[in-house]
Amino acid sequence: MTAERTRMVTRNVMGTLRRTYGRHGVSARRSGLEELLLGVLADGGSERRAVAALRTCANSFVDWNEMRVSGDGDILAALGDVPDAGRKAAIVRVLLERVYEVNNEMSLEFLKDRPLRDVARLVAGIDGFPEAALARALILALGRKELPLTHGLTRVCKRLAIIGDGPGQEGKLEKALPPSGLFEFHWLVSRHAATVCREAQPQCEECSLRKECKAGLGKAGGSKTPGRAQRAAGQKRKSSSR
Repeated sequence: MTAERTRMVTRNVMGTLRRTYGRHGVSARRSGLEELLLGVLADGGSERRAVAALRTCANSFVDWNEMRVSGDGDILAALGDVPDAGRKAAIVRVLLERVYEVNNEMSLEFLKDRPLRDVARLVAGIDGFPEAALARALILALGRKELPLTHGLTRVCKRLAIIGDGPGQEGKLEKALPPSGLFEFHWLVSRHAATVCREAQPQCEECSLRKECKAGLGKAGGSKTPGRAQRAAGQKRKSSSR
């Protein structure tokens, strides 16, 4: 795919997914670790509730290290009414443990100059981890101008033929997107990967990107426009994020 074609496809993808899931404009105001945790807590819910939960956590524990060595139940109690709090409490504890294991302190500053593939290993294999949370920390808080090639993002972009399997794929997306759109693109594509363009049993017949996707066109019949189920799901996700 030529550079111009890549730019056109990524613009179309972002526009289509915005119509499905809504815009996602977030400005970082905290440390990289706090933005990473906020990305987890805000998944499937509102930013306001996530911020309130993070504030409660900060007030409930002496520091993030105390939270790391606490049980899931203690973390769960601090999360309040965030959606799917039990799953998120487990993710938060594992994340804090991972950060400490590789850095020996509770900070993500060490990720500022790590290769992206090493960065992605920080969250690899964490069940239920919302991949856009990593992009939120790296791009918005740590100032990196690169997209972490997390599993879902890579899968969707390969199916759309935006990136391939060879070397040098890391910088291809960044050249096709404006710096201000990097995080939103990651968030939108990661959400689509988790809900529609799944690794197993992708919902091709409900996919709003079918006309851009060479991998899925032959798998399902019917219209290439978004199905009612996906439109309804998108509206539900938009409402839950308010």
